[in-house]
Amino acid sequence: MAIDNTCGNRLAMVGKRGGEQEEEMKAWIVSATSEEWCSLFHANTSGKAKLRGLEEYNLSDFTEMRARRLPGLDDKPITYQNAKDAGFQYGDGGYSEDGDGDGHLLPSFFSNDCRCEICDTSPNKEK
Repeated sequence: MAIDNTCGNRLAMVGKRGGEQEEEMKAWIVSATSEEWCSLFHANTSGKAKLRGLEEYNLSDFTEMRARRLPGLDDKPITYQNAKDAGFQYGDGGYSEDGDGDGHLLPSFFSNDCRCEICDTSPNKEK
């Protein structure tokens, strides 16, 4: 079995019959237990998703990180519309000028912190 240990890269598996098969990239909602924020990342495992959050936000305590699956974004670029279609929307944090009136963040304030192959090569990547 060939494994690429870098976070966010696709995992290539060699099957029993010798053919190479790509595993889909899983989407995760990553947060720190003591914080009110969360972010979306692609990774093959929850541990790699938490590591991406630690690295992105310069945090130090892996045990304080949580990663929950968001299957509707598997193998799709993380964009405002894809996240919304998967059933996820960021809250506006109580700042009505950033929200849509329903407590959700406006699309213009959405940012994608994921640096995986899927998100970095998407022609529709929202910054």
